[in-house]
Amino acid sequence: MQPKPNPITAQQSKFIDEYIKTLDPKASAVNAGYAKHNAAYRAAELLKNPKILDQLHSRIDSLPASLCVTKSFIVKKLLQIVANTTLEESVLDKNGSPTGQIKLKDPAVALRALDALAKCFLPAQPQPAEDNGVRLMFIENLDDSKI
Repeated sequence: MQPKPNPITAQQSKFIDEYIKTLDPKASAVNAGYAKHNAAYRAAELLKNPKILDQLHSRIDSLPASLCVTKSFIVKKLLQIVANTTLEESVLDKNGSPTGQIKLKDPAVALRALDALAKCFLPAQPQPAEDNGVRLMFIENLDDSKI
């Protein structure tokens, strides 16, 4: 009678779950409960383990049937992009010294992410067939203290 192959441990299973979510071996090992100081080494070892690889491939193969990207996931990622690209950084001269000026890290990317966020929440507006120019709308009698 052949002995049963040893199943993977709960911690190894958690590592697989985290790795599928993040694709970050070190972070997955830490999130699975492995020590931070050797998480990169443990992750590398786990990803060489045939039992782990079999489980990983099996779970990945079953993902397309159950994979679902939610609106909240998209919004969360877009908000992270906006936050990261609107950080301020110093302007450096050609020698690498700060000039005293500050600029946003990547405002163009931030604007694209904000545009995508707006599309998530605002209903699509039909575009007129012909745009004859700028249209201005004036709102009168606004009280600045209530804006």
